[in-house]
Amino acid sequence: MNHYKKILAEKRYSLTRYQVYQSVEKFLTFLFKKPIRLTSIDSQALRDWQKNWVQHNDRYPPEGGWDWNDEITKLKRTTPERFEVAIWHHDKLCGLAIGKPSKGTSHNAIYLMEGSPLKHPLNALVTKIVIEVGIAYALALEKEHLILVDPLEKMIKVYTKRYGFEFRTAKNHPKRFCIKKVSI
Repeated sequence: MNHYKKILAEKRYSLTRYQVYQSVEKFLTFLFKKPIRLTSIDSQALRDWQKNWVQHNDRYPPEGGWDWNDEITKLKRTTPERFEVAIWHHDKLCGLAIGKPSKGTSHNAIYLMEGSPLKHPLNALVTKIVIEVGIAYALALEKEHLILVDPLEKMIKVYTKRYGFEFRTAKNHPKRFCIKKVSI
């Protein structure tokens, strides 16, 4: 992809993500009766992550503890259509998630999601919020499914029972995933 096409693609997908954030934000603020703000994983989100999460986070991949600066930098370099979201309650960063959609109409995949290691007002809601944003982004890109790649063993039952996903294994990548149909 040449430089000009990459810039145009980045602008187009940034606008799509922004529109998704706006619509999901309104819905979830109404649903949860809590102020929720959704943004890209921008410099403000990364500063907050570095300042407030890193020293308190005793999790290690695959259970969290990712270097979000490194993860988002790698994804931004190659994937203008990427899925990304920072979840805020007022000015407190509560959650982060990244992924990418498939080339065709198959799916939007979420690869990493993590809630703040510090207690916050959205503690039990980060997963639900990430799933709602992931579904809305999948629909905006006309994808048929939302996929959670390589889910933690302890979360599979939550994803299948509470959120309506189906757990699957495959010979190719991803080898383990939860999938949910989102098309209208």
